[in-house]
Amino acid sequence: MLSDKVWITRKCRINSEKRLKRDEHISQILQLYYSSLLVLFSVYNLAYESSNTNLLLVMGSIIVLVSTVYLYSHNYNERALIMRNCYIRLDEIYYKALRAEKKDEKDSVKQLLDEYTSILMNIENHSEYDYLCVRYSLNNDPKATLPKFTKRDWISYYWAKIWRFLFLLIFATLPFIILLARNMFTNVSFKTL
Repeated sequence: MLSDKVWITRKCRINSEKRLKRDEHISQILQLYYSSLLVLFSVYNLAYESSNTNLLLVMGSIIVLVSTVYLYSHNYNERALIMRNCYIRLDEIYYKALRAEKKDEKDSVKQLLDEYTSILMNIENHSEYDYLCVRYSLNNDPKATLPKFTKRDWISYYWAKIWRFLFLLIFATLPFIILLARNMFTNVSFKTL
């Protein structure tokens, strides 16, 4: 039924909007975090100057600049707003489709299907992960028309969650890992960074 299809797509787009907003928030936090660390290490380097640390600070500054431009190019907020507008329009189609299906108005359903297709053609698709999240949230709902979660789906779902967490953990600890590695390989105490 068209109403089911529209409802599922709408839920996926809601998940997409949340994911894009979260990605925007995380990217801003990481940019602020790395910029703050660079400033702190620069101030520390004024007191305990080291040419190696100067080189690391310059490299870090370039990396932060490039990553900021890269993250900015993803337009997370703009894409989230487009997803929001999409699911609001899909919500309207969903209720119209329910009424048309209840009254068995085949012409109206076809017209709504065309409108649904037109909306989706002009907007980026949601990710597989967004669809997986919808299926996960409705896994125990007996009325759900979605395929049941398989072992593979469980693995994919939890792997995506773990991967996102590990990504953040790695990027949060990376500066300190680099400093520790630098100290280990140059046999320099922390005071002479």
